Amino acid sequence: MVDKHQLGHRDRLRERFLNAGLDGLQEYELLELFLFNSLPRRDVKPLAKELISHFGNLYNVLHANDFELTKVNGVGQKVAFDLKVAQALLIGSEKSLAKSEKVNIGEYPKLIKFLKTLLAHKTSEEMWVITYDAKGFLIKAQMLFQGSVNSSAVSTREIIKSILLQQAVGVVLCHNHPSGDPAPSPQDLNFTMSFQQALMMVDQELSVIDHIIIGKEGYYSFQENGKM
Repeated sequence: MVDKHQLGHRDRLRERFLNAGLDGLQEYELLELFLFNSLPRRDVKPLAKELISHFGNLYNVLHANDFELTKVNGVGQKVAFDLKVAQALLIGSEKSLAKSEKVNIGEYPKLIKFLKTLLAHKTSEEMWVITYDAKGFLIKAQMLFQGSVNSSAVSTREIIKSILLQQAVGVVLCHNHPSGDPAPSPQDLNFTMSFQQALMMVDQELSVIDHIIIGKEGYYSFQENGKM
């Protein structure tokens, strides 16, 4: 139960947020503020601190999956669900912003930002193909498959058929490494070369200009590292 002291603390924390905004609160206090609605009859400060301590920062809390969240003492299905809703709102707003901006293949910082928004939060590996038009603008971002390259049965023929229907002039391959390290594996290198060869057999003017691997912090570009 929340006693009068705790009710006063909640009021004071809300007032600080209204007066000072994001910069006026520490990470655990922002999380505590959010948890007020999830657990209205409980002192949530210890739980907020425990979540930050367990995951390292607020970003990691909001990108943890259900299994990871419920391993923290005090996190039940209600808290886990509410945090997943917050995560969906965060990622959804980022994707909405990315889609509203015209991404050009020649503007690598903007392209990398778009790909990080798409993949950095994923907890399983996904391979995507980014198609672009004659002016270098993104046509479509399409997921090819989930799972590692060596464990996924992917139909190259169907992928290339989709690329041709879009009248694309080129593609960028992109996938994520949930482990955080964006360095390519031998399987990544083999898939890239075989896909490039298959694409050029169908249309010699079509090419894979890059394969970008997104980690939790950084990225790896095959083109920038002389692999393409």
